[in-house]
Amino acid sequence: METGTKILIVDDDPDVLFATVRILKKAGYETIQATNGEEALGHLQSANPELVLLDVVLGDTDGLEILKQIKTRYPGIFVILVSGARIKSHDQTIGLDSGADGYITRPFGQEEFLAHIGAMVRIQHAEVKLKTLIKEKEILVREVYHRVKNNFVMVTSLLNLQLREIDDPKAVALFKETRDRIKSMVEIHRLLYQADNITEINFQEYLKQLVKDLFHTYNSGNPKLRLLLDLDPVTINVDQAIPCGLIVNELVTNALKYAFPAGQAGEIKVVLSENEIGEIKLTVSDTGVGISEEASQGVSGSLGMKLVHLLVDQLEGTLDIERTTGVSFVIQFQQKE
Repeated sequence: METGTKILIVDDDPDVLFATVRILKKAGYETIQATNGEEALGHLQSANPELVLLDVVLGDTDGLEILKQIKTRYPGIFVILVSGARIKSHDQTIGLDSGADGYITRPFGQEEFLAHIGAMVRIQHAEVKLKTLIKEKEILVREVYHRVKNNFVMVTSLLNLQLREIDDPKAVALFKETRDRIKSMVEIHRLLYQADNITEINFQEYLKQLVKDLFHTYNSGNPKLRLLLDLDPVTINVDQAIPCGLIVNELVTNALKYAFPAGQAGEIKVVLSENEIGEIKLTVSDTGVGISEEASQGVSGSLGMKLVHLLVDQLEGTLDIERTTGVSFVIQFQQKE
């Protein structure tokens, strides 16, 4: 038996109130008494009970209205409605639908009554323990994300230091590409560390920042090049966010580096959407010089395109490449829970 629990009893019948308090105190529970809704709400604020026994009819006051106020202000407190024997099953349903966690009808035996209370207290205590465990797990996972992000940042800093010692333009380009791939993963871990939900991220926000950073890094003074973003508010889980972010990193970087030689005018566009069955559609397109079929399929020497195809496979998605004006990469994959 879960004794020591603080229970608020709300009933306007002094005889019922006295008998209920006596039974509960004898069983080891701590009790608080209220005869109306206003008094009950005051005790909830000052005494912080774990369980409320609420009479459905409190004189001229509707107990269900008091129930709704309790659940609005204190959603974590369990409330058991108590009513007379003539209560209809339909009325019990209304009470439970209004937020009650249980229902007891009078008259009842002492053993039956205490069994109901004991079961509800055990459930309430189990829920508190579960919430505590979940909170502790979230704190641990956030710390892991934070440390992973910091390690990525350290690697990026080392790459930047090494870049200063390299004169070979090809080697410099390779180092920068590696650095930007790492930065795309750093941003995901940064968002996860800050998010309320540690298993998924706001992919709209992530892509907006990622693409703008790439544009700032690789668009070396071409005023004729425009960046267009059409991003729906899509949230995806971390296991899909990382490969998807790397795909966008590769495609946008390639467009900025190779699609617009000699300051050619044009635009790079990124579109993100999700349909009603949870299918994500991501399109990265540009109006530049285009790309050969061999290069786009990743069969030539381009590591970036080989990586794109591998990442699409990891997402269990599809990749369609359209070569009309410039090139358009359309990636589709199913959102995972």
